[in-house]
Amino acid sequence: MPDTSRSTQPTSATDEDPQPFVVGTIEQVKALTHPLRQRILERFAVEARTTKQVADELGEKPTRLYHHVSALERAGLIRLVETRQKRGTTEKYYAAVAQRFEIDPRAFSQSGKLSVRHPSIALLDSLFENTRVELADLIEHVDIDALAEQAIFMRVEIRGDRKWIDTARQKLDAFIQQLQEEAPDEVEETEAQRLLLGWYPLRR
Repeated sequence: MPDTSRSTQPTSATDEDPQPFVVGTIEQVKALTHPLRQRILERFAVEARTTKQVADELGEKPTRLYHHVSALERAGLIRLVETRQKRGTTEKYYAAVAQRFEIDPRAFSQSGKLSVRHPSIALLDSLFENTRVELADLIEHVDIDALAEQAIFMRVEIRGDRKWIDTARQKLDAFIQQLQEEAPDEVEETEAQRLLLGWYPLRR
């Protein structure tokens, strides 16, 4: 059961543990197959919020988010960190269990073979769909020259022996964690960047 004890200030679970959360079960993969749930999880990863607050930020009706929030909680991806009484109602503040999530490739297949009906396919589709929507909105509303100065788009193939590849992956993971740890907590004007990273072996 989630911890429903009161706290003086609702904070994200990420303040307690900066380590990435590894999505390693089929239930967790299924919970993330809906694009909207990924966007909801991103909001809870920033700081503790109510479902209504997240709905307002996403421009959605709270009633549409309730079952998605419940699915994320059942999968262990968010947790209830505080309850508040307000005007006769109970406000529930949820926070993501981590700021950064990684997907264990073993969660992609229980049998060792990737089925076209496997939930991991839907998860990948939703990841790329959210990215496509965000980029399409940028291209439509942001000056393309300004975007070129701020964004990085590349698709590269890196070759090396197993030892070198493993070392490179560890360096990449450490660099991303360093960026998150060094980011200032309080700034006058906050800007956000999105990173969608895929590091995977190519079939020979």
